[in-house]
Amino acid sequence: MTVRPSFSRLKLLLGVLSLLCWLQPALNAIQPPDAADNPDAKQQATELKGVSAAELTAFTDSLAAKGLWLTELSTRMSRGNQVFDARAAPNTAELAWFAHVNLTAEQFAEKQKQYSADGFVLLSSKALTVRRQRLHSGLWTQDPQASFELQLPAEELPETGVTGTNLEPLNQLFRNLLKNDAVPGATVAVSRDGKMLFERGFGWASVDQKTPMQPDHEMRIASISKPLTAVAILLLEADGKLSLDDPILPILATHSAGFSPEQALDNDPRWADVQIRHLLQHTAGIDRDRSKDTMFELVRIARTLELDRSPNTHEIVKYQLLQKLD
Repeated sequence: MTVRPSFSRLKLLLGVLSLLCWLQPALNAIQPPDAADNPDAKQQATELKGVSAAELTAFTDSLAAKGLWLTELSTRMSRGNQVFDARAAPNTAELAWFAHVNLTAEQFAEKQKQYSADGFVLLSSKALTVRRQRLHSGLWTQDPQASFELQLPAEELPETGVTGTNLEPLNQLFRNLLKNDAVPGATVAVSRDGKMLFERGFGWASVDQKTPMQPDHEMRIASISKPLTAVAILLLEADGKLSLDDPILPILATHSAGFSPEQALDNDPRWADVQIRHLLQHTAGIDRDRSKDTMFELVRIARTLELDRSPNTHEIVKYQLLQKLD
């Protein structure tokens, strides 16, 4: 017997497709990039001299897409105004880095404490008095030699939910997994013939706050959505609701906060060539190693769209359609 979801499968498609096209690395299946877009050509050292804080922010925001990272940062006074000097170089080691300017002494100390605990080292720093206020700037970079081990609370890991019948070996399996591999928390469920037999939470939902994991705790499922998305799309194709050769742009445009397909095509005509099939095959023309994964670029997206909050799904789609394909 085939069980079909009671909700609209078309609605499911529109929701999940709007996420799928940028969450994972994609190959350049549409056409090779122009020579000017060659990543090797982009990865060239560059520097700024005497720029404002706003110009520095725009500069640093552009580095990741070019495969660069900030290697030098300093600040000084010029004709009565604070200006910044910065230099960037190819990020061949793919190191993470953070730069902050105009911090108070307390804010700078807090950043230093936070980043040091996460394995970052202070590459450069500069303090400058601006209008009688002492302001600090700093550049932190990942220490490639650092290693980390998650520190779990010393007490026994909590367990929540229904234990089930004759499933103690499963309980013990997860106890051992969390303990031996330093996993903070997990949920597990077992069902048969539509009946829930076992539903439990193990460990911590938040290590810092010591919040026990609950069986129904919401977590980011990330790539687990892919097989669900693929099945939903193939069901829609079987019902004649769509074809794998359908262009994706009209679908995404309905979930892009008023951003029209024409605007996307003005940014890059190749958007017209992207089909549903390409998304399923991770060949939609977006390469996470070059354009970065928008799941981890929410601050940049909010700044680009001039938002004072975290962007929602529709706004993330709008931002992505503003970009050129790789």
